[in-house]
Order: sequence, then C-alpha cells, then structure tokens
Amino acid sequence: MACGPSVPSVAPFCRYPHPYDRLRVSTCMWINKVAMMRCAALLALFAASVEGASADAA
Repeated sequence: MACGPSVPSVAPFCRYPHPYDRLRVSTCMWINKVAMMRCAALLALFAASVEGASADAA
C-alpha cells in the first residue's frame, strides 16, 4: 500500500505532454519505471521484514 500514492501523482504528468514530444514522453516513462521499481523494492523490503518477524516469533 505504500506505493499506491506515487502512481496517481505520476499519471497526470503523463497526460499533458504532446504525443510527439518524445523528451517528455520518455521522461514520463522513466519516472513511471522508477516509481514501479521503488514500489517493488518497498514491497520486497516489507515482505522480508514480515518474514523476519514471523521467523523471530516462531
């Protein structure tokens, strides 16, 4: 859930650039990729911490 807010904040920026404005489109795609990678990293850290906590409890 930590990565939910980052997606809407990026989406409006992607709608503004003209389709032929390659620089803005590529920048938008790069921002989306970074946001997705950060989201995946946060999810992986969260999963690892949950596994660690359950292992400690067991």
